[in-house]
Amino acid sequence: MDKVFALSFVAVLGAGSYFAFRKGNYCLGLFLLFLSSFALRFWVATLDPFLHDWDERFHAVVAKNMMARPFKPMLHVDPVISSYDFTAWCCNHVWLHKQPLFLWQMALSLRIFGVSEWALRLPSVLMSALLVFPIFNIGQRLFDEKTGYIAAFSWAFGYYGIELSAGTIGMDHNDVAFCFYVTLSIWAFVEYIHRQTLRLALLVGLFAACAVLCKWLAGTLVFVGFGAFLLQQKFAAKTLRDFGLALFTTLALALPWQVYTFWKFPREARYEMAYNARHIFETVEGHGGSMLYYWEKLPFHFAPGFGLVLLLALLLLVSKMADKPQRAYLLMFATLPYLFFSVAAQTKLPSYVFLVSPLVFLLVAPLFSGIYVALGSGAIWKQVVLQSAMMLALAVYFVRFHEIESVHIKGEPTPYLHIEGREAKLHNTNVYRKLNDLVPAGYVVFNTKSYEDTEAMFYSDRLVFHWWFGEKDYAEAKAAGYKFAAFADFNEQVLPKYIRQDKELLLIRETLK
Repeated sequence: MDKVFALSFVAVLGAGSYFAFRKGNYCLGLFLLFLSSFALRFWVATLDPFLHDWDERFHAVVAKNMMARPFKPMLHVDPVISSYDFTAWCCNHVWLHKQPLFLWQMALSLRIFGVSEWALRLPSVLMSALLVFPIFNIGQRLFDEKTGYIAAFSWAFGYYGIELSAGTIGMDHNDVAFCFYVTLSIWAFVEYIHRQTLRLALLVGLFAACAVLCKWLAGTLVFVGFGAFLLQQKFAAKTLRDFGLALFTTLALALPWQVYTFWKFPREARYEMAYNARHIFETVEGHGGSMLYYWEKLPFHFAPGFGLVLLLALLLLVSKMADKPQRAYLLMFATLPYLFFSVAAQTKLPSYVFLVSPLVFLLVAPLFSGIYVALGSGAIWKQVVLQSAMMLALAVYFVRFHEIESVHIKGEPTPYLHIEGREAKLHNTNVYRKLNDLVPAGYVVFNTKSYEDTEAMFYSDRLVFHWWFGEKDYAEAKAAGYKFAAFADFNEQVLPKYIRQDKELLLIRETLK
């Protein structure tokens, strides 16, 4: 999609949303904001016609394989040799490295729209855009319509969420789905505080279960607030019943998958459970950092200078907490993950705290709302000009289009993000798209660029390994009837003698970079 057309389309929808909301047409304003947010995310998601390294390409292959076998997550559908390392999440057979819900969603999209990058990214684009609705509703309940809209507006143009939806940043679609369901569970809880119906309590449990089925126990964050509310209500019988039913719903929906994987794939399930626990007590895969790690990431997650904005917003929120004590739940939900992942968890990755980023936008929205109101004095034309200029500045502040353009259009690095080897990825992806024509069915393919066996398997129907088997394993696989193809030597990847001397080897002449 042409850059000028795409941005013009997004801008028109965003402006229409703002002016509809300004006139009091909240439904139309939010719907146009959703369309603007969706269009922006979809456009960025189509800028890179290849799979991103970490971790989109692994999620992509597992989701593709789930199209046929939804209850057996697999990276390589056939490990070929028995000595493969089942603990290597980058290269194994049964893949339990993440919970399955976001993968099922991606598999469904691939089934409906066909195997492509945009179809893979569509669920994340849609979920991220849809979040404008619960963000507004939470803001409306805890503050007012204006504050809720500004929070939703800020989220709609939030840079980090856009990049995650496009698969550019590590954990990508997993974290988008996780954030989506965590936010919905908190939305249901905030609604429950005001209406206290059994249906809303069950929705809390449902969405918390969905969050757990995306990324495990942090998805139960909402029950910290629900437990505090139960205590506040002095364990009233109705509240206790609703809390119990919500928790039961979460357990009833989330536990079966855990039981199933321990029954069906016991060694992989035990290993992954232990591996997840290691993230708390030790630095895994070199991903460490100080207690200030996530504070230092605020400019990356939100915008330059956001730390000061957040401090001012927190001071304002605390000073007005007495006006509506329920706002304490917002502060609790937003700060607990930051405290846990900063202090308790030894492994640190940028996206670990993304699950509460919509709530952070809600925390700072009252500050922006106060500025917006202050600009509303004087003549009508002056109000319109100043307040509209503020909303435009807010969008530009959060969207950081120059960084999107640098990474996805110009191929240049930014202080926070860079797609390494973009030209090589474009070239190699085009080769992998032709793999079905280059290699007959039934062959096992060797010698792609490191970890690009994932791309090759996503774009083709061939079983691919990015390196090769040892001599003994190779001989055993040959004896078992497997046939092999391999990419010709490139860069420093030179096929070993025992493979080059195989007279039945099919050598692929298309070169890789």
